[in-house]
Amino acid sequence: MDTVDVFVEWLYTGNVPEGRSAWLLAIRSPMTEMDSPKASFEYGVAKLKAYVLGDRLLAHQFRADSWHTWRADTCQSAYPMDTTTLCSLACFAYDNIPATSVVLQWFVDVLCENWEAVGYEPENLLAQKELPHAFLLRVMRRHGELLAENAERYKMLLAEKTNPTKKAPSRPAVVSAPRTASSVPIQRTIYNRCYCEHENIEAQETCASGTTQGTTMYKRTHMKYDEKADYGFFE
Repeated sequence: MDTVDVFVEWLYTGNVPEGRSAWLLAIRSPMTEMDSPKASFEYGVAKLKAYVLGDRLLAHQFRADSWHTWRADTCQSAYPMDTTTLCSLACFAYDNIPATSVVLQWFVDVLCENWEAVGYEPENLLAQKELPHAFLLRVMRRHGELLAENAERYKMLLAEKTNPTKKAPSRPAVVSAPRTASSVPIQRTIYNRCYCEHENIEAQETCASGTTQGTTMYKRTHMKYDEKADYGFFE
């Protein structure tokens, strides 16, 4: 079975393979060591190829299903992605996926947020040199955003020292009015990035509406691609 077979199976069942081992089995990969870098690469390429196929066939749900399951598995997997694999998959994604896709921004954000884990072994350095120009420009902009976010957090920490009753959030936040009739005011809103491709605008708005835990509102921001900047801004 290859990526096209996975798509045909999805047409009949509405499901894509779940997990790394199921995908490697679906593409007839000979890999037996699930935690090997080669297995990580083959798994990632298979998922990205499925995304590309869904995009070209205008099968948006298949595209979204393939991306969502891989993204979730990568974030929660017992098999962390090594730097060489991340860079190689980013190269494949930037060569085959439209610039408007959240997938491209996800690769940038993951690399920027885990830069301290980037190795300097020969294979890692070689993989880094292969990263496309468009990817590196986005990395520069994302590091600028992170710098601004850290500066804002620093200001909030200073404010907390001055006013101990004002708790500093774990990420830059904005004051939010209560969303319900509850007598307990919502003191802060923390925004987290959502990299899912929602089925429609209603689903995205539901995702963005957020959930309340105690006096904190956790909301989701979604990417909006800026063609001039060639960047995915979250708002």
